[in-house]
Amino acid sequence: MTAESAESSGGDRIRNLITLQGDAALMTRIPSELRVEIDKEFTRYTRKRSAAELLTSASLFEEAWPIARDAYKAARATADRIAETGLLPMPKSLSTLAEAADRTIAEVEGSQRAVDRRTIHAMLTPTEAIDPLCRKFTTTSFDVQLRRFMRVGVLLAFAAVLAFQFIPRMSAAASASYNDNFVPRYVLDGDRKTSWFLPDRAEGWIDILASRPINLHRVMIANGVNGPLDRGAKDIEIVAFRNQTIINSAKGTMPTPVANPKFSEVALEAQDIDRVRINVKSFYGSGGGFSDIKLE
Repeated sequence: MTAESAESSGGDRIRNLITLQGDAALMTRIPSELRVEIDKEFTRYTRKRSAAELLTSASLFEEAWPIARDAYKAARATADRIAETGLLPMPKSLSTLAEAADRTIAEVEGSQRAVDRRTIHAMLTPTEAIDPLCRKFTTTSFDVQLRRFMRVGVLLAFAAVLAFQFIPRMSAAASASYNDNFVPRYVLDGDRKTSWFLPDRAEGWIDILASRPINLHRVMIANGVNGPLDRGAKDIEIVAFRNQTIINSAKGTMPTPVANPKFSEVALEAQDIDRVRINVKSFYGSGGGFSDIKLE
C-alpha cells in the first residue's frame, strides 16, 4: 500500500467513526476489559481538564498546574490504550505536541519555567488532539454523548457560579508606578516576566485587595524583573488589614534580582482580612518592585 492510499484509508476510517453506526461497530471490536480501561482513563482526563480550566480562568495557576499535568498524563494513557487496539491511527501532530508538553513538565519541575496561563495551555493543547478520538471509544450512542455533554456543561456552569461567589478576586493598587509598562496589576498575572516597579529611588507600597475576607497564612513574593536586572525590592514590611485596622505584620528581606526569580515566603497569620500592604523600605539598584505576589 502506498503512503497516499494508507492516508486515504486512515481518513476513511476516521470518517466512518463520525456516524453512530461506525461508533457501534467500533465498540464491538474492542475487548470489554480494554474498553473499561479506556473509559476509566478518559473519565479521569475529562474531570482533571475541567478542574484545571476552571482554576485557570480564576488565575489560580499554581493550583491549576498539577491538575492540568495529570489531565495531560491521563489523556496520554487513554491514547496508549487506543493505540493498543490498532483500530485508529493517532493524529500526526500528537507526537510533536506531546514532546512540547513533556519539555514543559521538565522545565517547571526543574524551576526553569514559571507556572502561568501559557504553561497550563501547553499542558492541555495535546489533549485537544486526543479528545475527539477518545470519545469514539467511550460512547455507544448519540444519546449517551448528549447526556455526557449536558452533564459536564451543567457542572461547569455550576462550578463557575460557585467560583464567582466564593473564590476571592484579587486586585492591586500602589503608591506610584515607574511608568505604564510596570503597573500594579502585573503582580497578579502569574507571569514572572512582568513586574510592577516604583519610581527611581523611591520608597512606596503596593496593596493586594481581596473581594471578600480571607484567612492569611503566608505571603509569597517574587522580586521584580527587568532587562538590566538593576531594580528590585530589598527590605520589606507586610501589613494585613481588616477594613482599616491592622491585624498583623511581618518583615522580610528579598533576594537580589535575577532573570527567573523564585518565590520568597513570608509567614503571616491573619484572619478575615481584606487587604495586604507590602511596604518597600529599601531596594536594589535604581528602585523597588515585584513580579508576582500570592496570598495563601
